[in-house]
Amino acid sequence: MNGVTPLRFRSKITVNHGIILKVGKLYLYAVKRLYKRYDKVICVNHKLGEEARSILGVDCELFLYL
Repeated sequence: MNGVTPLRFRSKITVNHGIILKVGKLYLYAVKRLYKRYDKVICVNHKLGEEARSILGVDCELFLYL
């Protein structure tokens, strides 16, 4: 599940848990615009980071659960 939690901080951060690959052009356009509005995008694994970079053109920082 992807989501954005509004916080009262200056920078806007979102966490990406997955990308739906089999969708239309309108969906991809909307998602690209949404993620580019945020200061930082966090991905939960390396594969997802690569997909976000190649499909959406968004640089993801990797978040590792310890």
